[in-house]
Amino acid sequence: MHMRTMVGISVAMALAAAPAVALHEEQIAGVWRNPMGGTCAEPFFQTAEDSQTVRGEMAVRSTIQNAGLELVGDVVVEGQRRGQFVSPETDRALFLVDLPDGGPNIRVIPMALDYRVWGDIVLEKCP
Repeated sequence: MHMRTMVGISVAMALAAAPAVALHEEQIAGVWRNPMGGTCAEPFFQTAEDSQTVRGEMAVRSTIQNAGLELVGDVVVEGQRRGQFVSPETDRALFLVDLPDGGPNIRVIPMALDYRVWGDIVLEKCP
């Protein structure tokens, strides 16, 4: 009985830590704005071309703009780090990108301490 409880707790913790829905390249493609004052002319998040991380993972080259900063990185779309926005210079995961409640919005969650003050941001796709 004790073993079943431990397994159940482990599964529940793993599911709680996982992104809301598995991320696919076509779901994040395009230009995304912060509905809390962001515009499509100066989007918070936008994707560009297909790329690969330094580890050879399939990714999408993307840009995050907020608070006067512009960060260019790769959102991993295949592999163990799926959904992570990774710095191409340091291979460090800076953000987690996921689909809360299965979409249509995306959520950007800061992972690096430098950006945690931004908090979780749910974005709307620009037309």
